[in-house]
Amino acid sequence: MSRYLNQLKFIAVVVVSVVVMVFFLFSGAEVAEAAEVPENAEAAKVNKTSDNVLKLPQATYSGKVLDTQGRPLAGASVLVFKTGTKTKAKLFSMNFAVRKGDTREYDVKTRIEVPNPVIADQGGRFRFMIAGGDYDLHIKGRSTAYSLTDVTIMNPFTPHAITIKSPSEIPLTLVERAEKTHKGNVAMLMNRPGSADANNWPAPYRIIVNKGENGWALTFNADWDGINKTWTRRDLPMRSTFFRINGETHALEYGNDYRSRISAPVMETLFRISAEGEFWMKSHQGGVGPAMILHNNVMVNGKRRLLHQGDVVVLDTDNPYSVIAPRKYADHHPMTVLYMDPDDTSLVHVIFGGGARVNTPYEHSDFGKIINTGDRLVTEGANSFRAILAVKGVDPRAYLGRISSFNFISVP
Repeated sequence: MSRYLNQLKFIAVVVVSVVVMVFFLFSGAEVAEAAEVPENAEAAKVNKTSDNVLKLPQATYSGKVLDTQGRPLAGASVLVFKTGTKTKAKLFSMNFAVRKGDTREYDVKTRIEVPNPVIADQGGRFRFMIAGGDYDLHIKGRSTAYSLTDVTIMNPFTPHAITIKSPSEIPLTLVERAEKTHKGNVAMLMNRPGSADANNWPAPYRIIVNKGENGWALTFNADWDGINKTWTRRDLPMRSTFFRINGETHALEYGNDYRSRISAPVMETLFRISAEGEFWMKSHQGGVGPAMILHNNVMVNGKRRLLHQGDVVVLDTDNPYSVIAPRKYADHHPMTVLYMDPDDTSLVHVIFGGGARVNTPYEHSDFGKIINTGDRLVTEGANSFRAILAVKGVDPRAYLGRISSFNFISVP
């Protein structure tokens, strides 16, 4: 009898366990099914943080139907097909949240499929939500019927990919007016709304297409007045810059303004490569000027000599992008050393524009007896790394620069 009771207890435990398992299995299935977004659901609930949000149709299209007299046509139907087919597109309505700050947020809680065609209201207006893509719209009313074919509908707040069908097609064309304007012919503004980046508000980055020297320009914190030929606009109290293709000379240029807090930028070209391949650069920043890295071919007794700030060297005409010790008084193409490369003594930084220190053979006590402010300097002689006063009639290619104060030179 006791063995029979034990068997009954075992069977009861098994039955209860199976019931519990079946309950949880069915509950899980219902939860999983609720998390999905059925295509034919009239009101499918969606978790806003779920990846399902990305699958929802968030592109909006709206319009107004008018009759031949230009009056709103109430009750007109708008039939939407996928482009080039007779397949009806699925249209939806969706709930929205209010605008918050500089960003537009959507409260994606429900979506409701609406009939296709959609019917215009008493003012001829219609609106629907749809998955981003290309569509054909066929509009029909009491006294009008027409079609809009290959209409691209998209949501500008979501990522987009532009696909071309053949290599000869142009993926994107931005068209700007041809006539000059006061506020700049801006083809595109770039910014990140709501960003904490102080350099990015409200829209300081611009791609502009103009006539004249600013033929194509990428600018920061500046616009171009094509009529008055002046730089305008400053969104931020910061330095303005431009990178452009000069529409008059077809040169590639970079520049900025040397006064960073005045109402209108005062721009200056600092770097330029011409259409013929010539290049030049300059600086307006006090004791700093354009510099470049060259090979250090200065040899003394067969060993590479360490160079220091202010040493005077000359270009090695036999080895491009290299410098050697001066070979004579007033040697050609001299320049001043800024510093040695700390990791490689075979490289040296030299300055060829702006202002820099230079080694000269004077003591502060006799300043004015050997050289004076405004004097031109040349190399002292063979294997000397100092500069001295130039005599009249020296070849202009030998000038190092002018003395500005003490042992500073101003490089032309």
